[in-house]
Amino acid sequence: MTPPAAPFGQHGEGTPLVSVVLATFNRANLLEDTLRMVLAQTFDDFELIVCDDCSTDETPAVVAEWAAREPRIQYVRQPRNLGLAGNVSRGIALAKAELIAVLYDGDVYDPRLLDRWVAALHACPEAAFVFNAYNRLGADGGVEVTYREHLDSCVPGQVLLERLYFRRWRFSSPVWGTVMLRKGKYVAAGGLDTRFSFVADVDLYLRLAENNCVAYVPEPLIGLASRQTVPKLFRPPPRRVIRRAFREARVRHYRRRPLRLLAEMLRHWTFAAMDVAVGPIRAAVSSWQRPSPVDQLRRRLIQRRPQQGMGSLSRPPSHGATQGLVKAPSSSVTASKIGMEMVGRLLSLAGRACLGAKEYVDCFGLTRGLVFLLLAQVWPHAKTREVKVTVPGHSVSVLVRPGTTDVSVFNTTYRSKQYNYDFAKPPKVIIDAGAYTGLSATYFASTYPEAKVIAIEPDSANFGLLVRNTSGLANVQAVRAALWSSNRQVELTDPGNGAWAFRVAEMGDPGSAGLHSEKVAHNRIPAITIPEIINTYSLSRIDLLKLDIEGSEKEVFAGSASWLEQVGAICIELHDKFEPGCSREFYRAVGDFPAEFRRGETVLVMRADG
Repeated sequence: MTPPAAPFGQHGEGTPLVSVVLATFNRANLLEDTLRMVLAQTFDDFELIVCDDCSTDETPAVVAEWAAREPRIQYVRQPRNLGLAGNVSRGIALAKAELIAVLYDGDVYDPRLLDRWVAALHACPEAAFVFNAYNRLGADGGVEVTYREHLDSCVPGQVLLERLYFRRWRFSSPVWGTVMLRKGKYVAAGGLDTRFSFVADVDLYLRLAENNCVAYVPEPLIGLASRQTVPKLFRPPPRRVIRRAFREARVRHYRRRPLRLLAEMLRHWTFAAMDVAVGPIRAAVSSWQRPSPVDQLRRRLIQRRPQQGMGSLSRPPSHGATQGLVKAPSSSVTASKIGMEMVGRLLSLAGRACLGAKEYVDCFGLTRGLVFLLLAQVWPHAKTREVKVTVPGHSVSVLVRPGTTDVSVFNTTYRSKQYNYDFAKPPKVIIDAGAYTGLSATYFASTYPEAKVIAIEPDSANFGLLVRNTSGLANVQAVRAALWSSNRQVELTDPGNGAWAFRVAEMGDPGSAGLHSEKVAHNRIPAITIPEIINTYSLSRIDLLKLDIEGSEKEVFAGSASWLEQVGAICIELHDKFEPGCSREFYRAVGDFPAEFRRGETVLVMRADG
């Protein structure tokens, strides 16, 4: 077993709480932006160790210019090229702090990154490391895709291994290279293994997860730059290296369960055969392929361009992944490359089709799931069909509409158990605002049969289904209204995202188009407030307030001082993407709620007696 984590705050005078190890190699043209983003972190009790893997460009001059102005910077230049594992290992060995953040040049870092990581490890003292969601950025700096895992804020390492790592046939890691780890646990695990070259970090995370918990932050605090902007300067190791790391991890994890080990090794070799079979296609469409001689020459010319001055440390980070960076000129696209891109898109479509099939099978069962999936694709009226589905683990059934988000909401509620929290005592009063078709209300009512559930939904079609889904539950009271900060008529508007994402706006609000100019007025409905609900139903306390109201939470919490003391716990999905400032208003209001938990996109805050 690894030694217990060192308590927070026990670092000597002159010793920072965090050591940041920034690995770099031949990217002087990107390093200045990376340094600026790291030094602009809201958490500032850290030392910055810049580990240069024997770069041949102007990296030493760039770092020297910054170090002359910033005493937290320590520059370490390797005498020869050690590779990723050797370079990072040297930086970790020099780190003074127990908490070590491992970062790389070229990525885009949110100013809150270190703050969130430190808080996550503080909340999970058994965790060996913390990682977060990631954004994949395009050449223009825009977000192309967000990689987010369905994990709690603190999970046992075996959950990470068995649910994610060992189920990925492509041997991909949910943890990218950027993490914050505890030095004591890193040393106890044996550090980075240079046998695994570029994927030594993956092997390390597999070993750390074996005997420790892992912390997770669901916010995408790191942007992974496009390869058009930040090209790879080396060829990755053969695929057999990553397969070996996963094989050793499986043997290590299941060594005391021989029968399970046999089954897992059969799974591993099946995955390995699939990996080998698609290898030629991956090599053709992957951005990891060896650069052509022309690309190599172009990159060398880019690296030799004169660097800009260091500028002020107070300058904000560059906008997006590419602002202030020297971009490589576009090369001509060959017919073969177009063909490979089409193959890649077809594979991506096939992958999404498999995920869709799994959702339908999880919801309806194998036969009905595949039938309803096909109908949803070819028959427009499938979305109006209501199918009865038995709720797993409960003696109730609900109606689900194929071809709509009902399917994913059902799976999130009942399969993933999004609302399965451990309360000190069962809640007696639950308000479900944004109840949609009653799937969450049904869950609450059947899980807590002694609780009174008040389900609020503004849309007429959703409300009708809500009433039918909860008709057999005497402890559910359905209310058609929109939760708001005052009693008035409001407009229900459709931003074009489907019935699950209808939004509320004040009547005649000139800014009601919000972020979606294509939104049109849907209908007018009465608004209801939390104080009105408390008075109408004679409530002395709301044990659980569940909110999924598509941005209206900003308005609700702006005037929450009069009723918030009567709430024991709040389960909320924040929608800053629809209404900027939702998170800020929410966290301002619930500052005295000591406990916070995250599950997917849902945040739960709870009082000490909750």
